[in-house]
Amino acid sequence: MPIKLNISEKRCLEDFLKSVDDTNPSPILSHLSSGAVSILGLILFTYAVTITLNNLNGRIIYWVLFPGIVGGVGLIIFGIFLLKYLKKIDEKKKMAIIIMKLLD
Repeated sequence: MPIKLNISEKRCLEDFLKSVDDTNPSPILSHLSSGAVSILGLILFTYAVTITLNNLNGRIIYWVLFPGIVGGVGLIIFGIFLLKYLKKIDEKKKMAIIIMKLLD
C-alpha cells in the first residue's frame, strides 16, 4: 500500500532533501579537521604550561598561562563540538538517502 503525503508534507520533505544535498563534508575530512583543532588546543595548552614553568613569575602567569589555558581548552572543546556537528550532518545525509529510496 503506497504512502500518501499531502502537499505540505511533500514540500517539507523536498526542503529537507535539498538542505541535505547542499552540505557535502567527507567523513575523513571531518575527523581530520576536528582532530587537528583539538591537537592544536593541546599543543597550545602544553606550550603555555611549559613556558610558565620555565619562567615562573606573576607576569608570566597572567600573560601566558591564563590565556594559554583558556585558548587551549577552548580549542579542544571546539574540536569536540565540530566533530559532533559533522557527525550529525553525516547522519542527516544517511537519513536523506533512506528517504529517497523509500520514495522511489
